[in-house]
Amino acid sequence: MGEQRHPAAEELEQEIAWARADLVASVHQLQEVLRDRLDFRTYVKTNPLLCVGGAFALGFWLGRRVG
Repeated sequence: MGEQRHPAAEELEQEIAWARADLVASVHQLQEVLRDRLDFRTYVKTNPLLCVGGAFALGFWLGRRVG
């Protein structure tokens, strides 16, 4: 007794599989973007003067606070 499947059910399963694959690809792409944006080395390479200025300001503030 073979089970017959409705063609619409097979089509729906295929669409779900495509959506799942698309979602997995999107999540991997988001992980790469977040990894790049949250990596401080990349930020320092793209904004060196801002980082030096921030380090100077932080050092000045800590020096005034401690000393």
